Amino acid sequence: MNFSKTLLVTLTLASSICLTACHQSDTKTAAAVAGPAVDSKVLEANKQLTRDYFQAFLKGDTAWMKAHIAPTFIRHDPGLDFEVKGPEGVAKLHDVLMPAFPNMVLPLEDFVAEGDKVLVRLRVQGDQTGKFGDMAPSGKHVDIGVMDLFQIKDGVLVEHWALLDNFGMLKQLGAIK
Repeated sequence: MNFSKTLLVTLTLASSICLTACHQSDTKTAAAVAGPAVDSKVLEANKQLTRDYFQAFLKGDTAWMKAHIAPTFIRHDPGLDFEVKGPEGVAKLHDVLMPAFPNMVLPLEDFVAEGDKVLVRLRVQGDQTGKFGDMAPSGKHVDIGVMDLFQIKDGVLVEHWALLDNFGMLKQLGAIK
């Protein structure tokens, strides 16, 4: 083999080794950043748990809440003037919202699950026919976007971050212009 062919073979092998090593390093780095792999069945079960949460919330199913919401559960929601902790807190939230919007529906639009978290994009829709905070019944319809991020441990909801379009809701109810 002449020198140029030997150099070409050597460079090709070196490039191949480098690319393989770089790919393995990137894969290890990506895995370290993403955290431990989670079985797809667990991810699907976590998504189903959040679907079930919304159904239980609408029904006020306190038995479901006690079985699937940790006593230490906390809902982070900047729009609320009270703390939502544990299944009792979720039941209180139900008792505050459902009389104001008795025909509330929660169309669930998207789910993204990774690790121990599930992100749900949904809508809150309903007519305000009951008192809502200091607001008298208006009969007006609301339709707002919501992003809910849940953390799940051992098949139980342990934390919840809620972002609702509160400004849009207040506009729709005529509380602000």
